[in-house]
Amino acid sequence: MLLPLLALVGCKSGEPVPIVCDACDEVGPSARFSRLTHTQWENAVRDLLALDARPGLSQAFIGDLLSEGGFDNDADALSVSPELWSDYQRAAEQLAAQIVTDRDAYARVVPEDSLGSVPVGDPIRVEAESSDAEPTVGAEFGDGWMVWANGELRADFDLPAGEYELVGRVWATQAGPDLAEAEIRLDGATLGSFEVAAETEGSAQEIAVVASVSGGVHTVAIAFTNDYTDGSGDRNLIVDWVEVRPVPQGLPATDAERDAWIARFGRRAHRRPLTAEDTALYTQLFDAGAAMELTGDPFKDGVYTTLTAFLQSPHFVYRTELGEAPDENGRIPLDEYELASKLSFSLWNTMPDDALLDAAEAGEISADLRGRALAMLDDPRAQATVDHFHHQLLNLDAYANIFKDDAAFPDWSPVMNDLMAEEARQYARHAVIDGDSVFGFYTAPATFVNRDLAPIYGVSSTSDSFERVELDPSQRAGILTTSGFLSLNAQARDIDSIHRGVFVNLRLLCSNLPPPPAMVPPLPPPEPGLSNRERVDRHTGPGTCGAGCHSTLINPVGFAFENYDAIGQWRDDDAGLPIDASGTFEFLDVRRTWQTPIGFAAAMGDSYDAHACLVRNWMRFTHGREPTPEDERLIARLAVRSTQEDAPIRDLVLELVSTDAFRFRNPEGATQ
Repeated sequence: MLLPLLALVGCKSGEPVPIVCDACDEVGPSARFSRLTHTQWENAVRDLLALDARPGLSQAFIGDLLSEGGFDNDADALSVSPELWSDYQRAAEQLAAQIVTDRDAYARVVPEDSLGSVPVGDPIRVEAESSDAEPTVGAEFGDGWMVWANGELRADFDLPAGEYELVGRVWATQAGPDLAEAEIRLDGATLGSFEVAAETEGSAQEIAVVASVSGGVHTVAIAFTNDYTDGSGDRNLIVDWVEVRPVPQGLPATDAERDAWIARFGRRAHRRPLTAEDTALYTQLFDAGAAMELTGDPFKDGVYTTLTAFLQSPHFVYRTELGEAPDENGRIPLDEYELASKLSFSLWNTMPDDALLDAAEAGEISADLRGRALAMLDDPRAQATVDHFHHQLLNLDAYANIFKDDAAFPDWSPVMNDLMAEEARQYARHAVIDGDSVFGFYTAPATFVNRDLAPIYGVSSTSDSFERVELDPSQRAGILTTSGFLSLNAQARDIDSIHRGVFVNLRLLCSNLPPPPAMVPPLPPPEPGLSNRERVDRHTGPGTCGAGCHSTLINPVGFAFENYDAIGQWRDDDAGLPIDASGTFEFLDVRRTWQTPIGFAAAMGDSYDAHACLVRNWMRFTHGREPTPEDERLIARLAVRSTQEDAPIRDLVLELVSTDAFRFRNPEGATQ
């Protein structure tokens, strides 16, 4: 058993480590309504509508602030402001329009529509940049053609007599007070006018009209009709392609097909079966939409109106826990659908798929929650979630801002910033997915490099893609000796021991560092014959005003990386002096001393602090909230198990999503 642990005083204030629990059945307060993050919203929309990629519309949403713990899915930090609600509304309308005007997308979302299932001839598509298209003005723009100056893009089609849907896929560069406008023309006659709200290729919209044509060659054109430019912008229309689709001649859809679609799609959108009240409301909306004559197809009009409502429903934009009945211990168990949804957003960062919903319907989730979680963690979809966790934990967003002095580091270029982020991403993914432990995370003498990053480590690679390489174990050990962490926490020319120490304390040891005092004078510039360590110690070490936190917490950790320069290359001396990377640190379980960076990595990997901090962060992420006092004994139990058994990180994650704190809700003190 772990010996009783005492909290440090001063900067690292806090309670002693809790006594380890056996059952760990305490359940703290949690939110009943957890708003989806923008990433979760994107993923859920992609999966709900069977899109090939995330729509990208949340880029225009009002942004969210990170929670105190640093993760984007903290329910207490997420809300729906009036601005965000308007964002949701606009996105829902755009997505619904995209579905009902795209035949393939509509068939995937609404297979119940019998009219859409009648076999017809294949559509004929002309890509805008191909030689079969005839623009009157403009230029190639990516995979499309940019039309300006009120021009148009035409294509000829040799068609048998019949009814056809004439379709264009478009987006626009916007400027001025109005949205871009486009027309669809057949043989010179305008058949329809449209506002084009889409601003990216990923969110491009389809515009369409239906027309009866005689047999022969016909010209279909997409015209740009409201050119605008001023000093701040230039409005233009981009056409991806023009397509002619034969319209099926089948029977009108029936009420039975409407009801079947609402029930099936509603279960996926709400992530549970619709109630009778839900069904009546959506049926009423569908029928109202069918009477509006938006597209000329009443069933599609009903789908458009109902789909717009589904995408704005609180049951879609929130993950809900609606149960009210407590068990014999006073805790409220999550039902099968609530567990399926919580598992899916925790491990896949998206809505549950049909297989998970079917398992919930069969009552199979709670019976083997850990087994279900294991299968989900083994699924390739879990990789993106593991990446998302480490993207936030390791602050990979900040890698884009790394800058180095060309004179000091002539081989560095801004391209390396993304490569360093990818290295960290692959290293962390490997640690979790392939079963490494917390100790291995901090001590493995290996990383992932390509030809551009390999020289930093003194190894060779001829590959543009990343490959795992073994490194010199006397120089490299774990995530903290990778290039990105060392480069991010450094200046343009010089290393930054203070920021390296602060990063490790705050993010990887969960130390309670107070914010720095106001008006702290900067470090003095480097001096000949004075090492970086000596310079930092003179400014913040014993006998200075910064001695409290710096001498005991920040500096010992930061000095452990003195052997690595500002881009993470190994060095043996600094300012002509031998490197001194030794230090001592009061971990919660024991004081540890080291002489080299590798010794510090081992001290980290062995420490209760590092294990408990990683468990705490994974709990924040998988439970979507800050740990409560009721969680502390569970965190301690998993941290002790991790240190004593060298348990794989993935096992710790599985334990966190299998506990009573995950399965149950506390009826008292809910945060929302």
